[in-house]
Amino acid sequence: MKKQLSNGCSRSAITVSPKNWKTTSMAKKPWMIFYRFHCPSQTGKGTRYPKGMLVTHRGMNEYKTADERRAFCKGTIEAIREDLEDCDYNPITGYKKEMFEAIKTDYEIHPNTPLIEAWRLAYEKRKVSKGVKRDFRSVRKYAEVAAKNLKIDAMPIKEVRRRHMKSLLDQLGIVKRDTWTANNYNFYRSHLSMLFNELCQWEAIENNPMDKITKMKHAVAKRATLTKEQRIAIDQGLRKDNYRFWLFMQIFFLSGARETEMMQVKGHHVNLKEQTIKYLILKGTNYQYEYRPIPNNAVNLWEQALVDCKPHQHVFSRGLKPGDEPIKSYQITRRWERWVKLRVDSDGNKKYGENIPDFYSLKHSHSSEVSKRVGTRLAALHNQHTEAILKRNYDTEGVNRDMEILKGIDIEFAPV
Repeated sequence: MKKQLSNGCSRSAITVSPKNWKTTSMAKKPWMIFYRFHCPSQTGKGTRYPKGMLVTHRGMNEYKTADERRAFCKGTIEAIREDLEDCDYNPITGYKKEMFEAIKTDYEIHPNTPLIEAWRLAYEKRKVSKGVKRDFRSVRKYAEVAAKNLKIDAMPIKEVRRRHMKSLLDQLGIVKRDTWTANNYNFYRSHLSMLFNELCQWEAIENNPMDKITKMKHAVAKRATLTKEQRIAIDQGLRKDNYRFWLFMQIFFLSGARETEMMQVKGHHVNLKEQTIKYLILKGTNYQYEYRPIPNNAVNLWEQALVDCKPHQHVFSRGLKPGDEPIKSYQITRRWERWVKLRVDSDGNKKYGENIPDFYSLKHSHSSEVSKRVGTRLAALHNQHTEAILKRNYDTEGVNRDMEILKGIDIEFAPV
């Protein structure tokens, strides 16, 4: 049955496949929302769409559970109806009347922009690393579902308040279900706050509605690190089994850098004469270079890594040798799995024992040892962190060491 639209066009019923989408618990097969659009001048006999244009939406298939897909379908069906009936949307020509009055302004992001669209614009304007962009995409995907469930997805951004975002975070817990933790809550809170900060800078909103929404407290697990015996065994075994990976491991351990920063190092970034290296920092909102020292015992290692490396080549490319294209940091994780965590001896036993920590734990081990020798201030400088962050996240022995120092303080009430 066709429904007539105000612009003279018509549409069929908006339908979801499978038919039992409102009750089913199955989400293994693809779902789809579809309808046929008829325009007097562009559909019918002799046109490109003689039976009308079939319009489909399959975005719900990104979600793994039926509940998530149902939530997406409900919000999308409502958005389709609104576009066709209130905005005179024509999917053939792409024409759509704006919800708010179309006047020329100097706004990059208009205060009347709907919430979900404002998030998208803020995402596109905010300059961050590829990793953070990926995080933003994930946050937006689930936040949009939650916003549609609460029916605030089309709310003008200027009207969004703290109470709406507090409700949205609670709704995210329902959408994410068993995967929702205090860490997840804080992660979404932080990334949504960054998007709203971008909107504040463009004067789409006056205040960030995420402000004063407090973090959820959670227990911070102590990072597992290699024991002294494991480090000795891995040092000897990996040097024999895969020398190039051993060389990379040694350089990474002594560098204080992240894997992503190591992947971007080119030959001309390394100055062995002055014992400095220039890293491209990808963390945060800006890309910038920072100089860091090369320790004395790492000079020989870098000399080996730079053999046959041209100035503009990446030091660690395919095979962890110099080349034109950098490898990805996840490839280091794979190598660590293969050559260390899952490595077996001639008897089929784990060569380095069970429960080997991940590769990044080497950064934590090094941070603890640097702090022990030169203090947290210089250790933080070496890692390009604040002292507080280094002590909280990287110096795994710091609390115990500080406790022992405090135990040894000998101050008398009545000094002699």
